[in-house]
Amino acid sequence: MNIQPIHNDADLDRAFSRIEELWAVEDGTQQADELEVLSILVEKYEDEHYPVGPCD
Repeated sequence: MNIQPIHNDADLDRAFSRIEELWAVEDGTQQADELEVLSILVEKYEDEHYPVGPCD
């Protein structure tokens, strides 16, 4: 597992690519842990850089 912070959109694209590779992994594996951590990092980055405003 080689997880790094997401600092920019290029990092975000790499994270999405890796998430796609890991999407169907079995729960309880190291790859599942990597998928979970990457998902958290993507969510944090998107919340900071692409916030969704309140509904009308």
